[in-house]
Amino acid sequence: MVVPAIDNVFIIRHGERLDHAVKMWRPDPSHGLWDPPLSDTGHEQAEKTGERLVELLQEKGVDMETTRILIYTSPFQRCIDTSLGIARHVPNTILRLELGLGEWMCERFFEDDIAPASRLLARQQEALARKQAEAFSSIAKNIHGNTTHLPWVDYGYRALRNEFEFPERYGDMLKRFDEARIHCMATATTAAQLPKSPMIKESQSISDMVVLFVTHAVGVNALLDGFRNQLTRPIETGYCSISRVIRTHPSKPTSLASPITPPPSLPSPKEEKDTSDLHGSSMMRDEWTIDLLASDTHITN
Repeated sequence: MVVPAIDNVFIIRHGERLDHAVKMWRPDPSHGLWDPPLSDTGHEQAEKTGERLVELLQEKGVDMETTRILIYTSPFQRCIDTSLGIARHVPNTILRLELGLGEWMCERFFEDDIAPASRLLARQQEALARKQAEAFSSIAKNIHGNTTHLPWVDYGYRALRNEFEFPERYGDMLKRFDEARIHCMATATTAAQLPKSPMIKESQSISDMVVLFVTHAVGVNALLDGFRNQLTRPIETGYCSISRVIRTHPSKPTSLASPITPPPSLPSPKEEKDTSDLHGSSMMRDEWTIDLLASDTHITN
């Protein structure tokens, strides 16, 4: 089975978080983690972002009816909410939870008594399963007016890691994000084997694949630096800002008959000699170009 190459990657920050809009908001104590959802404005921003993504892809000549959109999202609620909002306007979407894309676990953001990440992941998967069951039930009943696109949640996806590192140093956070980026890109082609969304006709085949990373402000910068293969000064990223990187030299489709060779692991701090190269000069890397940087005009205009 031949799957399409991935030449378009989007990096998106989550929408407005509820605790920034409503200062009195407090989390459910049973969650054991400060994990705010989106505000009403944040939900609107996410849906506008989905609409804008479709426009950007169509401008590049991408056929949305035969393109699989693979969303890797941080498991924090604001990122999942953003991903679901995007998916309402983007057809044929696969959703994968990746803890490696989660918030920077520093003492400035979190207290000492945080719950295990495994509890967060289990809670989010259960909530997504309930939403998916309700949505499929609506389709089965042929409820009129329901034209919402549904993400297919890949519960079988194995994330790069399954626990938090707390407290997490800045350098360790950067390394985590780049390891997650490499892992996600290496495993992305397996999404071609997953079932199609109920919105896609059985007669239609998948001819293109696009990857979306939905993450946090610090993650946007870390992922961009990973694609640059260079550390840079962090930039300001607004809510639901969109960045896009494109492969400089279009790659060939990959055959699933051949095993996917994972990229080499990152060097340890002791082995890393040049911090301007995130992976060392010996690593063979794809070349990417940033052609859209933290754009949020779709929600500010």
